[in-house]
Amino acid sequence: MSLPSIAQELGLSARSFQRPLAEKRTSFRTLAESLINDRSATVTAVAHTVGYAESAVLSRAFIVWTGASPRAFIRRERHAPAASR
Repeated sequence: MSLPSIAQELGLSARSFQRPLAEKRTSFRTLAESLINDRSATVTAVAHTVGYAESAVLSRAFIVWTGASPRAFIRRERHAPAASR
């Protein structure tokens, strides 16, 4: 899933969607990955936070971005040595 299609789903232009991310010096993908790594966050909560109506849509996008489902990404990140992150 691309940033323009996500922005469109949120009813925003791609630029309007990118502006607050740029102000925080992050990207949509980085934001989603950071939220997924939060031990207290569920995939459903992350999906809603970044603007998806369903966690399945975030999961599909996450697989495209990282090559892993959110849960597999979490397992991989939590078991990876700190220097490799």
